[in-house]
Amino acid sequence: MALSCRETRSLKAIAAQYHLNWKTVKEIDKQALEEELPTPAETPARLLAVDEFSIKKRHKYGTTVIDAEA
Repeated sequence: MALSCRETRSLKAIAAQYHLNWKTVKEIDKQALEEELPTPAETPARLLAVDEFSIKKRHKYGTTVIDAEA
């Protein structure tokens, strides 16, 4: 299910697919990201760039965070 969250779909759509509450899907995705990604103390990144973009006008958004120096 965590892999479904990597797609450009809403938590609501994924929750409907698996017959779960969207808050449950959000928590599963959060736990998967915490296991997959390093903590801030574990990364050499000093300067981050954050971009929030619209996937669908005024309704769906995505966020990208990158190491701006790398």
